[in-house]
Amino acid sequence: MGDSRYGYPVGAVFFFNLLVGTAVLSMPKAFGSAGVVLSVLLITFICFVSYMSATFVTESLAAGNAVKKQKKKLAHTSGRYNPTGGSSPRLLSSHQSPVPPVLIGRSHSFTDLVTSSSNESLKIVTHDGALISGQSHDRNLRLANPMASYPPPPLSPNESRRAAEYDLLLHRDVDDYRDMFEMSEKVEMGEIASMFLSRWLVIGFYACICIYLWGDLAIYAVAVPKSIRDVVCSNISAFDSAVDSDPCWTGHSISRINVYRLFLAAFASTFGIFAFFEVTKTTLLQLITSSIRWVSMIMMLVLSIIRIADGNGNPTPTYFDISGLPELFGVLVYAFMTHHSIATLTIPLKEKRFVNRMIMFDYVGVLFFYCIVSIVGVYAYANLDDLYTENFLGQAGVPVFCQYFIGLYPAMVLCTSFPIICVALRNNLKTLFRLILKRQHFPLLIDKIVFPLVTIVIPIAVAMGTDHVEILIGITGGYSGGFIEFFYPALFAYYSRNFVTRTYGQRAVNPMRSPFAHRFWVYFCVVWTGVILLITTLGLYLKFSSSQ
Repeated sequence: MGDSRYGYPVGAVFFFNLLVGTAVLSMPKAFGSAGVVLSVLLITFICFVSYMSATFVTESLAAGNAVKKQKKKLAHTSGRYNPTGGSSPRLLSSHQSPVPPVLIGRSHSFTDLVTSSSNESLKIVTHDGALISGQSHDRNLRLANPMASYPPPPLSPNESRRAAEYDLLLHRDVDDYRDMFEMSEKVEMGEIASMFLSRWLVIGFYACICIYLWGDLAIYAVAVPKSIRDVVCSNISAFDSAVDSDPCWTGHSISRINVYRLFLAAFASTFGIFAFFEVTKTTLLQLITSSIRWVSMIMMLVLSIIRIADGNGNPTPTYFDISGLPELFGVLVYAFMTHHSIATLTIPLKEKRFVNRMIMFDYVGVLFFYCIVSIVGVYAYANLDDLYTENFLGQAGVPVFCQYFIGLYPAMVLCTSFPIICVALRNNLKTLFRLILKRQHFPLLIDKIVFPLVTIVIPIAVAMGTDHVEILIGITGGYSGGFIEFFYPALFAYYSRNFVTRTYGQRAVNPMRSPFAHRFWVYFCVVWTGVILLITTLGLYLKFSSSQ
């Protein structure tokens, strides 16, 4: 069997391709609304903060690997290790409730320290280092701090064994502790949340993931039928002036909006069915969709530059318009939303010491790419559509083949991702309700029918109500995306650093520690999340109040 790992160049290409997502199709219009200068300044700042929070994720992934490896060592020592993947017994600190297994694996808080198989008294260390339960305060204190200076009284055999187990958990070997942080095991963000956060914060994380995936599905459910509708309607030459109430075909009364809904129903019945099954995305399918994406993007970029060179562009675009800021905000946050996939991309890397540098180069590259595509689009077209691909339909000088290929680009690419996201959302919904209801299993009807239906019905209902992709991207990025991209990575960094200090001492440093090590940056990300929520809410209020 060949080595499935790869080096930094391949990893950089994968991460770059992951960063360039659906948001790039709505970015030119957002740039045009807020102005070129304001947009460049804001996208640069959001790119910086997003990269900073990405380094928080890699740091917490390394800490999560240390937790998993120490659990295995402790389980081996106490004879409870299950090589098939079963979890070891769990102890809880005083402020926690039982947390069921999360989607990607069984992960528990680091405070689940030591228990014996007999009915001996339990000695549990809470998050703040306090001891709860047990019979002897002095002996509990000694177990919590084996380096205590006062003379210890004799220990019973069971207490000696448990003290040795806890010493192993502390893993004080300076030459060896760095190996614990090697990112050799896949640890997802959900596992990180379960390791370091309280139960309700974990529930909040999964709620944000579910809302974000619902938003993703709604965006795809709008973009696919809308792009097909725009291509198949016969009056493509008059696309610029077409409205939803216009007939789709000459001589027929069916309107464009009704054709969109028909294609939406066909799309939902064809691809929504995958929510009831298990499905994965193959490497071949990824290569095909990536090729289509980049061919389409290059086509759009070249055609826009030709339009500008021919003198048919927009020589006087808006440079600074604060009223377009809320519209731009959500799109830009959504554009850099890849934090939930960092673990999938970093684990196969052969060398992980410089993974943060690789991510930094990718963020800078994507920043330049987004700016080039959006600025060229603003200078090429005075009236930009919420899907950039629509601007090339019915344009003089654009070859017919290019019009159809670019127009169908969202359908060709997003159709392959829709089933994968359906399955991910369904599984995360199950995990969310396991956490809320504190149960492991659901009745067959709920598990196999209700969860898949809830997964697919909500985004399809949203797509039936609106075909404005930009609004959906703004809401998805501004609300759930802000929490997943900034708030939770900051919490992961804060609590994982506390874990490292408490476990290995002040001298120990996580080898994958973010370069933004000062607590100011953690607090800044939390405050920044609030700013995003405020601006997104203000933008929606102004948009809907002005439309009434």
